[in-house]
Amino acid sequence: MPRNNSGVYSKPAGTTAVAGNLIDPVPWNSLTTDLGNEITNSLPRDGSAPMTAPLQASAGTALLPSLTFNTAATTGFYLKSASEIGIVSGAAEVATIGGYGLKLGAFASKSAAYTPVLADNNAIHRFTATTTVTFTAAATLGLNWRYTVIADNANVLLDPNGSETINGATTLLLYKGQSADIVCDGTGFYAVVTKESSPDYLKGLITVRTSGTRITVGTGEIRANGYFVQNLANIAKDINATWVAGNNAGGMETGRPAVVVNQTYFLHALTKLSDGSFDWLYSDLLTPSNIPTGYVWVGRFWSVYTLTGPAIATYTQVGNVCYVSGLAWFTTGGNVVGGNATLPATIPCPSGISVRVAVYIDGLANGSSSFGVDIGDGYSPVTVRQHVTAGIGGTTSSQQNSGAGSAYSNTARQLYVGVSFSGTGSVTVSINGWDDFTLNRVY
Repeated sequence: MPRNNSGVYSKPAGTTAVAGNLIDPVPWNSLTTDLGNEITNSLPRDGSAPMTAPLQASAGTALLPSLTFNTAATTGFYLKSASEIGIVSGAAEVATIGGYGLKLGAFASKSAAYTPVLADNNAIHRFTATTTVTFTAAATLGLNWRYTVIADNANVLLDPNGSETINGATTLLLYKGQSADIVCDGTGFYAVVTKESSPDYLKGLITVRTSGTRITVGTGEIRANGYFVQNLANIAKDINATWVAGNNAGGMETGRPAVVVNQTYFLHALTKLSDGSFDWLYSDLLTPSNIPTGYVWVGRFWSVYTLTGPAIATYTQVGNVCYVSGLAWFTTGGNVVGGNATLPATIPCPSGISVRVAVYIDGLANGSSSFGVDIGDGYSPVTVRQHVTAGIGGTTSSQQNSGAGSAYSNTARQLYVGVSFSGTGSVTVSINGWDDFTLNRVY
């Protein structure tokens, strides 16, 4: 008689022996034949024969999987749902198999603080707001527990439990656009951080000159040099005081010389390692050399120039464009041999970087005189320069002509200048501002 649906064997009827009676060969042979059949129908432990029908296992759980191993009872497989199998390692689910194929952890989007737990093993969580991920104790999560964090739209702080560490530090800050693949070793955490491949950019952070010694930086954000930071409120800094964190404080990089006249000072964005907050400083260096403790340099977002005082020159910023009030460069009534000429100190065009300078030319030729003016790039060969030109040929009466355009300065604040006269007259060249085109600004 075969086993029932529960696998319980029952011997054939009439095969129970009675003490003192002779054994009847018919029921005895029936019993031994039945036992032989059932032994043959059992799965040999040595693997010498396969199953001839589907092997039915119990459903099991993540803590006690149904298909497991004699030396690792908490590692194996269990039925998670009617159409999904869970794969478990050390009582922690590491993957699932379903109609979708093999899935290594669940994906979810989050916008608030979160504490990952054992069941989040191999999960991928996308965070869309500035927040903190506080980990469960490493001993609870266990060896080889894995977790992925994507800082999609803001910075995310990874904070292990108590005194536990991640990459040897008490916290790890992910900047907007970064992600981290995290693994637990049972006592702490290690992370491989990857950076988003999108280009560096600058948005907002428009500056206002509020006095001869103070600049206020508005809200905005910058991604540069592998970091991202967002400014959520105006922050004003004084150029003639050493940097101190926060608003209405000193802004000059520690260790730099005192502020002097006719000098370019660059404005640099910083981010605080502990919480990803924004701050900034002045420096006469394109790359500051003395970053405040606990901060990292993100990148340059503007520059200013000092005049008599020393005081920051007056300007108006619109995007990457710095507007000044039609500052005269030079006036001449004679020839100027073509070549690079340095802008005077009264024109606060920056040094150390190239900018696209807005040039205005106004000329007058007397009587039958004529003139020609050529203002060009200060850094490229003459054959490929960008030029701003104006001129007029000889006439019987005085004639005036003007021209406007732009040319690129070199890092020494120079533009190419050439003026030619036949007869008499005068030419005045003025500067109306410049475009700091090397800043990758988005609007």
